[in-house]
Amino acid sequence: MKYMIALMGTQGDWDAMRGGRDDQGRAWSRGDVRAMVDHMDGIDAELRSRGELVEGQGLEGPSATRTVRLRDGRREVTEGPHNGSREALAGYWIVDCASEERALEIAALASACPGPGGAPGGDPVEVRPVMEEPPGP
Repeated sequence: MKYMIALMGTQGDWDAMRGGRDDQGRAWSRGDVRAMVDHMDGIDAELRSRGELVEGQGLEGPSATRTVRLRDGRREVTEGPHNGSREALAGYWIVDCASEERALEIAALASACPGPGGAPGGDPVEVRPVMEEPPGP
């Protein structure tokens, strides 16, 4: 079964990785960023070696997001995520694994990604089944 493993973050997370501070006022050192990238690369490698990886990407921060709506036949573009939430999709994996339990294991690995100072971040990671067929009547 296919699942999306969705990583979330705030604009502060992206800012801190680029030399600023996150929402808790913490800065990320180059070593912190390297540890985070190495952790995620390790998950990628494991998923590839097990034949579970379908696709995965990291995304730019919420400030790079544009939300588009069509209203009265005209395109309306606004900056930022559509819901105005502080957290936005930071990246994702689409995996094809044997069970929901395995998808939850992968999500736990991602949640253990180190943050500033090397401590596991414990950030929320969403697990969502990929719809295989459109819903029917």
